[in-house]
Amino acid sequence: MNRQEGQLYEFGPYRLIPAERLLLRDGEPVALTPKAFETLVALVERAGHLAEKDELLKVVWPDSFVEESNLAQNVFALRRALGESKKGKPYIETVPKRGYRFLASVRVIEDRGDAFLVRHHVRAAATQDSGQRTTTSPEHGSSIAPAEVETRDAAARTSLIAELVNRHKYGAAIVAGLLAVTLVVIGYGVVKLIGQRHRLPPLQSGKPVRLTTTGRATHVAISPDGKWVVHVMNDGGQRSLWTRQVATQSNVEIVAPAVVTYHSLTFSPDGNYVYYSVSSKDAPRLTLFQVATLGGVPKKILVDLNRDIDHAVHATVSFSPDGKQIAFLRQGVDKETSLTIANADGTSERTVTTYPPHEGIGYFTWSPDGLRIAYAVLDYRRNEMTVVEAPVTDGSRKPLTTQKWRRIFGLAWLSDGSGLLMLAGRDQFVCQIWQISYPSGEADQLTNDLNDYVGMSLAMGSNTLAVVKMEKQASVWLAPDNDASRARPITSGPEKADDQVASVPDGSRIVYRSNASGSSDIWIVGTEGGSPTQLTSEAGINVGPVVSPDGRDILFLSDRTGVPHIWKMKIDGTEQKQLTNGSGEELPQFSPDGRWIVYSTVGERSTVWKIPVAGGEPVQLTDKPSMSPTVSPDGERVACLYQDQNGAMQIAIIPFEGGPPLKMLDYGLPPSRIRWTPDGRAIAYVDPRDGVSNILTQPLDGGARKQLTDFKTDRTFSFDWSQEGRQLALARGTQASDVILIKYFR
Repeated sequence: MNRQEGQLYEFGPYRLIPAERLLLRDGEPVALTPKAFETLVALVERAGHLAEKDELLKVVWPDSFVEESNLAQNVFALRRALGESKKGKPYIETVPKRGYRFLASVRVIEDRGDAFLVRHHVRAAATQDSGQRTTTSPEHGSSIAPAEVETRDAAARTSLIAELVNRHKYGAAIVAGLLAVTLVVIGYGVVKLIGQRHRLPPLQSGKPVRLTTTGRATHVAISPDGKWVVHVMNDGGQRSLWTRQVATQSNVEIVAPAVVTYHSLTFSPDGNYVYYSVSSKDAPRLTLFQVATLGGVPKKILVDLNRDIDHAVHATVSFSPDGKQIAFLRQGVDKETSLTIANADGTSERTVTTYPPHEGIGYFTWSPDGLRIAYAVLDYRRNEMTVVEAPVTDGSRKPLTTQKWRRIFGLAWLSDGSGLLMLAGRDQFVCQIWQISYPSGEADQLTNDLNDYVGMSLAMGSNTLAVVKMEKQASVWLAPDNDASRARPITSGPEKADDQVASVPDGSRIVYRSNASGSSDIWIVGTEGGSPTQLTSEAGINVGPVVSPDGRDILFLSDRTGVPHIWKMKIDGTEQKQLTNGSGEELPQFSPDGRWIVYSTVGERSTVWKIPVAGGEPVQLTDKPSMSPTVSPDGERVACLYQDQNGAMQIAIIPFEGGPPLKMLDYGLPPSRIRWTPDGRAIAYVDPRDGVSNILTQPLDGGARKQLTDFKTDRTFSFDWSQEGRQLALARGTQASDVILIKYFR
């Protein structure tokens, strides 16, 4: 009997059965793509030893040539599926530039017909260079070579045989389920539906349907009968609303393009109307409108709905099942937030439940029986989110699950009330599709890929899910002598995003964020190109690199402790140290003298702060909602995005010591991040007009905006100048977001 037919592997709570292509956790199947499963088998077979990348590529793809990024993505998927061991350590270790090592103790069980042999493989020590190891027997604690210990205890052997027989009895059915689901998730992600049909609605056999192909969808809603889909299209900062008939693919614009931000989108229960909420720079108060599904004159329903500046929880609206009532948010005079119910025409408001200022709520969805509303709650103090329900009659509330997420971007009840679908992320950067079972509260991740899902809607009548899937590909570019017309790429490779750049002051290297490793990490590359070096690894999500003025240190954000904080490391990736410890921080910048770090907070409202690099107490610089700080070249001023008393966002110039704005500047389309120009005379930012991103500058003297780059295609995600502005580094590429339909059984 060969290895695949006769060997099982056990580690932690897992049992791996290659012959049945099955991974179990505490007896429950864990879904993996075929190639991720083969990668896991290869790593487990080599437990404790270094598995070279070339070796793994040959084992997993024996007849094909594929990029290393495919292997990295498999390892990334495995890490997400397996989580960490009881000791808090990852199961898979990355050996930079060489390969991977499986770290857990592995028990190998061999089926020899009339007997079972059990072997223990325990990694006690390993070196990255040689791959040699010693193993320790868990029973005796002595160092031994891998050995076979025959199981002579009759009761133990009988129990093991009974369990294996039971598994083989249902193996064919499980394998069939795996094959059916594999057809669905090709090119889509890992769908965790196998063997759990008592809790999860299985996907129909067949590929998910891509409904739009423009790459510019941002929000989506599907009618209750699943026949119509409405989505927002972003065209160079102007957003319009479109309705598409699913069966015929006919498309009609129902709300004309305008420079506005859409916050919510939903159908009325009868499918005749679309409700949407919008705001703009000139009209910052959030307003709810109604428009006929096939177009017409929009009707204003409600004004002054609540929203959050950092968009951690978006304002939404939800209908009762009978279509007679809507739920939405109101903010009180003391900044408390209330879940409110009114008639469908906006009359007869009443409060269901109220939350204090340090908690935000949103993404509420009415249960199919009309008795309760489920919604997401964000605790700003801990920077974590969960799901809660409130009966509509008495306003009491209780958690629907004990699990926490960094981000929740959508909720929808299943039509039978057995659970909710959700867009959520363990980190704050990528959302996937989850399901929460009701009333048990058990949460299962249904997709597991490197894409971001930014919108969802569930058709209750047809059980069809519409999602907006975002796919990004980017590389690092360099413009010598600050001449954007001569810009050239210095990193390359398919299916990865190198999308945040920071120049080393002397212009010799570029530090950047990339997902090339299968996770979000910080890398560095020479300005002449060549082989990049990975600086962070196996330590959470790492983003937003910034290089110190002397070129010795790098600031970055990492959520390795569970909350995004500012970290510092040497330019070679050593001496990684946490610098902040609040509820969450973002967008750090050095002062020109290298003595201070300026950043914005993630909390009840974003504000700008600074902290000494050498350590000390943080100093608050703004008391109004503000974010994206950047320090002037002379170190005397800070520019940031700033919300005025009317709720509109502008660019504010404040003293480095803090206080009221010295100057307020207008801008065109909303920027995601701002920078001072090297001469200190203007603020630069990326403008996505007409679907192509270019860098604009806004002079401090109030003069007309100027276009610094003239790219005709693609997007610019970030940029940075070397010292004295001699060269410009950019992250450029493509980002497509389209509506995808996934059909569920009733």
